[in-house]
Amino acid sequence: MKPKYLTKNDKIYLVAPSFGCTTTPYKQRLNKSIENFKKLNMNLYYGENIFLNEGLVASNTKELRAKEINDAFKSDASAVWSVGGGELMNQILPYVDFNIIKEN
Repeated sequence: MKPKYLTKNDKIYLVAPSFGCTTTPYKQRLNKSIENFKKLNMNLYYGENIFLNEGLVASNTKELRAKEINDAFKSDASAVWSVGGGELMNQILPYVDFNIIKEN
């Protein structure tokens, strides 16, 4: 199944399942991306972790990063967009509700 293209007024949920954008150049790139999405008339949901760094690189605890993913897939967003990272994303797997992802 091929996902549909995003169109004007679609909703994008920004998440940080690995690290948040707190340093150069990541924070500037995310802010520029947000600016560009707004120019395209996209509606944005901001996950609570996207601008956080709670310690060793990760945006937040494993549990809170997974909660952000679960919340994003429960929302009415047309797309879920990871703002960066990925190396620590595997840490959240025990806390992710894959049924929510499957249903949405």
